[in-house]
Amino acid sequence: MEQNYKVFPYRWVILMATMLVNMTIQVLWIAYSPITSSAALYYGVSEMAVGFFAMSFMIAFIPLSIPASWLIDRYGYVLTVGAASA
Repeated sequence: MEQNYKVFPYRWVILMATMLVNMTIQVLWIAYSPITSSAALYYGVSEMAVGFFAMSFMIAFIPLSIPASWLIDRYGYVLTVGAASA
């Protein structure tokens, strides 16, 4: 049985928007690297604590990506990402 799929050019806009958001998050994450020791000294915590805070996005990304993918598949990209942004 052959299935025909309709491919929308708008998918490239969505892909670029997603890539831009992920790139922005990664740039913000890596920005902690040069100020780790200063932030640890200022807040009175260890450098490891600042490092774990910087890695919190990456740690949360792994378990949350599966339900987020399911929600996108079930309810659509616009609704899911809109609700998550709110």
